[in-house]
Amino acid sequence: MRTFVAIDLEDQQIKRRLIEVQQQLKTLEAGKIKLVDPEQFHLTIKFLGEVKEKQLPEIKEILEGLASFPRQQLLVKGIGVFPHYGYINAIWAGLECSSTLEKMKSQLEKEYAKLGFARDKYDFTPHFTLGRAKKVWAKEELVSTLKELKTTEFGVLDINKVKLKQSTLTPQGPIYETISEVELAEENRN
Repeated sequence: MRTFVAIDLEDQQIKRRLIEVQQQLKTLEAGKIKLVDPEQFHLTIKFLGEVKEKQLPEIKEILEGLASFPRQQLLVKGIGVFPHYGYINAIWAGLECSSTLEKMKSQLEKEYAKLGFARDKYDFTPHFTLGRAKKVWAKEELVSTLKELKTTEFGVLDINKVKLKQSTLTPQGPIYETISEVELAEENRN
């Protein structure tokens, strides 16, 4: 099964504001952009890829190690692209990274590497993918719109839990299912 560790976007107000951006992209008609289903907006902390059923207990145990991390709030801010404006593959909404989130990511990388999972090749850029560009024909117009949204603030997100998700790829798009989740610590816990 194909798996990853993530934080779901459950804040409805932020979700509505990101849907407005998606609608703006759709109205722009600057290219063939496959928009992500808003119910599937999530921040991937660690992509594991294919795992065997027998690996799940150890994978879940590492996830449970995050329970000592405190709950946090992250600002959802800015629209960006991967890999760059010259060649747009994905359009995303960013999250301002906290030291706590960085430490969570680092711990997962270290612990999952012990199980043989590859470390991420790229710098951690916390984001919610809004869409994937299949083909762009009005690039200047699209880039101009995206740059206008570069510093837009969408709200503050409460991070209370982290989930292990399964991704099933279908012709209509991926289907995500939560396998396991861990609640983060209340602020006043030691």
